[in-house]
Amino acid sequence: MLGIGAVPDLTAVSRLFFYDYPHPISDFTVFVLPPLKSFLSATLYHFYPLVGRFRCSADDNTKFQLRYTGGDFVPLTVTECTDGNFTDLFGYHDHSPSKIQPLVSYLSVGFSDDDPLLAVQITVFPNKGFVVGVKISHVACDGRNFMHFIRYWAATCRGEPSVEPLPSFDRTIVSIPETLSIASPDDVKQYYESISDSPKPATLSEPVVMRSFKFRKKTSRSSGDEFRSGAQVSWWCARAHG
Repeated sequence: MLGIGAVPDLTAVSRLFFYDYPHPISDFTVFVLPPLKSFLSATLYHFYPLVGRFRCSADDNTKFQLRYTGGDFVPLTVTECTDGNFTDLFGYHDHSPSKIQPLVSYLSVGFSDDDPLLAVQITVFPNKGFVVGVKISHVACDGRNFMHFIRYWAATCRGEPSVEPLPSFDRTIVSIPETLSIASPDDVKQYYESISDSPKPATLSEPVVMRSFKFRKKTSRSSGDEFRSGAQVSWWCARAHG
């Protein structure tokens, strides 16, 4: 298994996980897909706010909550790719975002009760492997909590007890200073509108490429803060014209 970051997005955190699976798609459908779905459901039982939506509180429409109501769901898309080079997608060379982006489900950046917080896409390359693309809105969590969810799901799939603690949703452990103002619904709506008006990576005037970098454990431990700082950045290279 190999995991890489997907195309950077100001509104969400996303990752791609590549798995070798040199078997026909019929085997994948029978032996791999059902447990993936079942264990995702079991994981979401503990991470239940991710199934909900970003809504005004039922008790106070000036406050927001990640709240579940009947009918909410996590979209799971399963697709087949027969014309792509599976290994080329994660090699240590330049990648075009246009080849990576379709492997991750779309999440709307609009301000709507109907917008999911989490989307999962599984892309199968018959007789080669498959890619699990996961995308979670930054409204719901940051990168660290994203990986908490992923590691818990992975441990559940392996049938192992997770070393990760169960998520805590106790709001009382966070002390909010009185001087800190709370965003109103209008403030949040304006923010989303400003994000949606921002230029997307695919529309940049210069061609953009992605590249994978491999860090060994020994290197990462010896590099200390420099490695930790670098690991938090998506490395982008812009080709010069000419």
